[in-house]
Amino acid sequence: MFSKDVHFPAGSVIVKQKVGKSHEGPKTLLYTIMKKRERGYNPEVDDWQILVVSGNGTQLETSGKIESCQACHVRRSDTDFVFRAYLKSKEPW
Repeated sequence: MFSKDVHFPAGSVIVKQKVGKSHEGPKTLLYTIMKKRERGYNPEVDDWQILVVSGNGTQLETSGKIESCQACHVRRSDTDFVFRAYLKSKEPW
């Protein structure tokens, strides 16, 4: 968990992989992506854009101000509309 009042800067990207089971083992079903856009893009959720990409990463399924996603995320304004802590990269970049 991270502290309250966190704020991601414009340009931040969070990717979540949704995995399901298949007869061959775990399989990526899709990716959901949150990208922090410029101020004013989507004030309801502090300017996050939401994207859904196919499991093989080749097709954008939907993008924008997705109401079904925002309906849950809007309740997390204290953590910049993000539900859980994400690990910081150990890389120097």
